Amino acid sequence: MQLRGGMLSQDTFTALALLLWYAASIVNNQSSKILVGRLGAEALTLTQCIIASVCGSLVLRAPPAFASREQLRDTALLAAAFLAGCYSLNACLASMCAPLPTLAHTRVHITEP
Repeated sequence: MQLRGGMLSQDTFTALALLLWYAASIVNNQSSKILVGRLGAEALTLTQCIIASVCGSLVLRAPPAFASREQLRDTALLAAAFLAGCYSLNACLASMCAPLPTLAHTRVHITEP
C-alpha cells in the first residue's frame, strides 16, 4: 500500500487498522450508553441499522470490491439474511419472559462488622 509517494509496510497498515478499529469501538460503546440512557434501546438499534446501511452501501459501491454483478448480488442477499437474523434475535430477546440480569441484580453489598 502506498501513502503519499512512500511505501507503507503491511505491519504498519495492520497496526493502523487495529488502532482505528479500537478507537471506533470506544466511540460506539460510549455513544451506545448515551443513546440508551436518553432515547431508549429502540433508538440505539435504529441508529446502528442506519449507520450499518450507510457503511455497507459505501463499501458495496467501491469499484474494486466485486469482480462481477453476481458477487454483488450474492453479498447483498447474505447481508439481508444476516440483518433479518439480527432482527429476529432482538425480537426474541425482547419477548422473553425471564428478565435479563442487570447491574442492579449483581451488586455486592458490603456490610460493616
